[in-house]
Amino acid sequence: MIQLFVCRLKEIEEELFHQLLVNLPKERQHHVLRFRQYEDRLRSMIGNLLMHMQLAKQLQCAPVELNYQVNQFGKYELVNQILHFNLSHAGQYVIGAISDRPVGIDLELKQYRDFSFFQSVWTEREKKLFEVDSMNDFYYLWTAKESYVKWLGTGLATDLKTVDIDYDGLVYQNGKKEPVLVQNIDIDPQYQCTVCSEYRAEKVKFLSIEQLITYFMEKSCSKSDTSFCF
Repeated sequence: MIQLFVCRLKEIEEELFHQLLVNLPKERQHHVLRFRQYEDRLRSMIGNLLMHMQLAKQLQCAPVELNYQVNQFGKYELVNQILHFNLSHAGQYVIGAISDRPVGIDLELKQYRDFSFFQSVWTEREKKLFEVDSMNDFYYLWTAKESYVKWLGTGLATDLKTVDIDYDGLVYQNGKKEPVLVQNIDIDPQYQCTVCSEYRAEKVKFLSIEQLITYFMEKSCSKSDTSFCF
């Protein structure tokens, strides 16, 4: 089982931003506020709230009942690991994945850069299979490798050159075939999104910021302090 959900960002007022922020665990609030730019703070907060909401719905519990921990590589996870999840954001979108097995997802806004600087992360086989200096192949390979190391739970502690991506989505590390697929997820032509999972991904669920706001405002109204209600 794998669930994918995405939210397109839009600006919200500062007062509403802080009303929503308090719905996250303290550690996540501090994480969001470490970003200096408002756009980065907004992406981080909406992404975390989106995941917080979807996990609570899936587990049929209140968001405050969710307990998180961070692994040795900095990956955020549920304490009991009943469900696995991963999150990515770029540009105007945040996207998340939830599964009963480990999962990794990566999203990038496609824009031109000097792709020659990234030659060191491609394997010789990848250079033969893909046009690594073309925008589409570059972003597919980059997000595929990123989603795989997020699936592993190691992030960039894993040398990306040890990861070999095949044209059909198969993944090899140090020559050994891994029991996963990397799959392209279509959300917007200007973006590349790839998910790594043991399962085949199905449709992406699109959620609005308004749905997110309504959910957490209703949760706030159910408490004794109703100052956030409308």
